[in-house]
This record gives sequence, structure tokens and C-alpha cells, in this order.
Amino acid sequence: MLTGLNHLTIAISDISRSFDICVSVLGFPPKAKWTEGEYLSLGKH
Repeated sequence: MLTGLNHLTIAISDISRSFDICVSVLGFPPKAKWTEGEYLSLGKH
């Protein structure tokens, strides 16, 4: 089981959709979001 995730960069074409999936489906707590990216974390990192 994944217990933490930090410092991972993924190139995507739809940041808004990715953000929604990561937060709503995968349960990543949102930290920041801007026009060209987002910052999410998982675990105590």
C-alpha cells in the first residue's frame, strides 16, 4: 500500500481534470493549484 508520495512530476494535458481526479478519486489533499500546474501530496511529507 502506498503510504506517501512527494516530488513527482507528471506532464498532463488537462490540469483541471487531473486535479479533480487526484483530489476526488485518489484522495490527495490539495496544497496549491496554478494555471500550469498543481501541488498535491500524500502521507506525512
